[in-house]
Amino acid sequence: MNRTVITSLAASTAVFATVALAGPALAATPPRDLAAVQAAGAAATASRITALDAAIPKESSNKYLSAGDRSTILGTLNGDLGAMQSLQSKIAADTDLATAKTDVQSIFTGYRVYAVAIPQSLYAASADALTD
Repeated sequence: MNRTVITSLAASTAVFATVALAGPALAATPPRDLAAVQAAGAAATASRITALDAAIPKESSNKYLSAGDRSTILGTLNGDLGAMQSLQSKIAADTDLATAKTDVQSIFTGYRVYAVAIPQSLYAASADALTD
């Protein structure tokens, strides 16, 4: 099997395992004050920004991706990157606990970086590598 396909599938499995194991742990102890919610939001957005910053160049240089798939994937990843950066600023500027909690929750419900965006990019790259 092609080395790129094996690497992509292994990375996809690792992302899925991380999301499956870390998701319940994150929900176990909800923060109770504004500063704690903002800190949790800052950490969650920063980790996703880092992951997207790493994924975008890999997908840009992936020689197996078709032009159409590359365009779609990069559109999604860059869109999520911009959204995470905006959301990070919004959470830091929130002055109300309820608003901050809603904004932090949207990291997980509105922008499925770990659960959807990055894994889909890896699956598409793997599929294109198989057909190449």
